Amino acid sequence: MAHELVVLKSDLTTLFIDGAIDSNIIDASFFIMSENKTRIGQEQNLYLPSFIFKTNSESDQHHIDRTLKRLLEENVDNVGKVFMLIKHYYHFTLVVWDIKNGKMTHYNSKLPMIKGTTDIYVKHVVQVRDKIEALYKDFKADQTLKIEIKRCLTCAQQRENSLDCCLFVIHFANQIHEGKPIESTFHKEEVFKKRASIVTILVNHLHNYPNGLKRLLEEKRVARKYDYIDELFGDDDDHISL
Repeated sequence: MAHELVVLKSDLTTLFIDGAIDSNIIDASFFIMSENKTRIGQEQNLYLPSFIFKTNSESDQHHIDRTLKRLLEENVDNVGKVFMLIKHYYHFTLVVWDIKNGKMTHYNSKLPMIKGTTDIYVKHVVQVRDKIEALYKDFKADQTLKIEIKRCLTCAQQRENSLDCCLFVIHFANQIHEGKPIESTFHKEEVFKKRASIVTILVNHLHNYPNGLKRLLEEKRVARKYDYIDELFGDDDDHISL
């Protein structure tokens, strides 16, 4: 993840209720997936932050497009896939660009219920694809890139009155990250377990606030210890420090 990430207590609170969670939680989950790949030496992926493909004002768009171009330019040659979170007004879906195969797969937990009905979210995926192609052609000076869009029609679907789309996005991303087939079911009980699992991981993470505070206090304690030693021995270098 190529931006500073802060998860607030209010973000965590959204995991404790049966409703929508904050997109910061998805960013944190993506960060941990990237962290795990680094730890075990697997092929790296790029997990784009959630603000990149949200509905933004025109004044913000230029800055965001520059950020996207920089992230792609710096990483696209070193990763296997690019994970992109798309916010469609009040719904989130996941797009994964497999660079080697030249395909973007769209994972949507709210596919049309009637066969043959237009998927209203696909037009946003096309816009994302077109933007990625244009940026790639610009910094690579390669006009041949053509990315195919593929829709995953077998991924798990949320209930009609559900607000769990962010949990589904994390669930899909986890399966892809682990190289597992995309499951066609994700029951309510499993959604609750996923909420609990995310809370546990974030609360116990090395970089959480309590751990950071402990490290800070320990650093100060050590600094005070050596300040005390300096006071005892002064500036004389004729002693051995352990």
